[in-house]
Amino acid sequence: MAGPPSITALQAQPGADAPTCAVAFEPGHRRAEGRVGATLLAAAQGSGVGLSATCAGRGMCRSCRVKLLEGSLQPTT
Repeated sequence: MAGPPSITALQAQPGADAPTCAVAFEPGHRRAEGRVGATLLAAAQGSGVGLSATCAGRGMCRSCRVKLLEGSLQPTT
């Protein structure tokens, strides 16, 4: 059984409106960009990365679990 998808948190991208952050998803070398402070799930879904979330991202089912390869993330609340 394969483990969770892997991510690499890339540098924050300051912009005129709200700063964004780029994220790379493996396997498949897919990149997503999301608003700083948003969830990885929101960034993945907004960029068409197929990350399932049967509990709608509430952290109960663990289907959207990912493994951080590089970078840093703020803990979830």
